Amino acid sequence: MQYFFRDLPGIREKTFTVRTIKHAFQNAGIWPVSFKAVRRKLKEYSKKQRKDTGLEFLEFGSESDTEPDMDTELPPPLPAPIHDLEETYRLPILPKPPSSYNEYVLRLDNLDNKILEALSSSPRKEYTITIKATKNHLMLGSLYEIDT
Repeated sequence: MQYFFRDLPGIREKTFTVRTIKHAFQNAGIWPVSFKAVRRKLKEYSKKQRKDTGLEFLEFGSESDTEPDMDTELPPPLPAPIHDLEETYRLPILPKPPSSYNEYVLRLDNLDNKILEALSSSPRKEYTITIKATKNHLMLGSLYEIDT
């Protein structure tokens, strides 16, 4: 688990590429706009019945009983240079992971109250025991680090 958090920024950088993001938008029908893809996703993720999805209003606000032609799609936009896209859609930089045991304990202390407020009584007990044991292990690691 410790290596996961250390490697997370690298994993994120390799996963969220311009190509991946473009394909995700395209598959969802967001860009280029595709009513066919939007309809497919609405069917997939919605439990509502077809008449309740509001699809009849997507095509230029039409209120007719006939369904709009969903097979027509807008033409794709002209391609922008890759470096422009990378600058425009740059992912936020995550904070660096703590570099010492004491920093881990400080970060846990900062999160502790927020997490405790969100938990009900039974999970709160388990969380309290777990966080206390975790802090003890971190402090032992800190002492071991000082000794070596």
